[in-house]
Amino acid sequence: MKGLVSIGGLTAFALLSGCIVYQMDKTPPCDGLSDTARAECKFKPRGLLKCEFVAEAHNDMFGREMPVYDMKMKADMAVLQKDLLYEFLSESGLFESCRVDASNQDVGIVIGLKSSYSKETLGEQVLSLFTLGIYPARWYAYNFSFAFEVSDVQGRSRQYRMKETLVERQGPTLIFVLPFAGDASHDGALTAMYRKIVNQLLVKMQKDGFFSAEGRDKAAAAKADVVEAAKKTV
Repeated sequence: MKGLVSIGGLTAFALLSGCIVYQMDKTPPCDGLSDTARAECKFKPRGLLKCEFVAEAHNDMFGREMPVYDMKMKADMAVLQKDLLYEFLSESGLFESCRVDASNQDVGIVIGLKSSYSKETLGEQVLSLFTLGIYPARWYAYNFSFAFEVSDVQGRSRQYRMKETLVERQGPTLIFVLPFAGDASHDGALTAMYRKIVNQLLVKMQKDGFFSAEGRDKAAAAKADVVEAAKKTV
């Protein structure tokens, strides 16, 4: 009887597993522009965002497409990436307006992104049952690479590359860690990662003068030239 209770208790404990997803911080953490740096941003351009999401294709034994991240298909991840980038760029307050996948007409800055993604299985072991979850039952790595190309109407062009990895760990005792782990969900970790990437991008753009008074003056001059050329054409 005691043996059955022990087996039942062990089974219940094994089924009571938790899941934690966290960033590896390959790209240093960033809270965005400081108050001093933000004060130096004299120019709010009209921004245009263009995104491309590339992920490795995985199919099951029947040839059906497999999810790439937390039950999300490749097309879903592409839409989610675009939505998150647009949201964080818009709420930064550094742009007069922001559009997605539109024409370059009447745009101050074009932000192009080509991101690649792959999933890596680091561990999937039954040893967690004998180590009380210290060794995870499952351990995945979601690798993201970001290649930004930013250009403005003055002809300035810069490239910024960043990488990040989200690690997913699952194990019986991790459920006791969850209350102290902050937002450890798949969507929470993904959102936090994209916020950090956008913050890093804006800091780099500010340092390269994309929001400077010089950029504002040159943009105004370029717009005046276009208007004058149109008048002459008429």
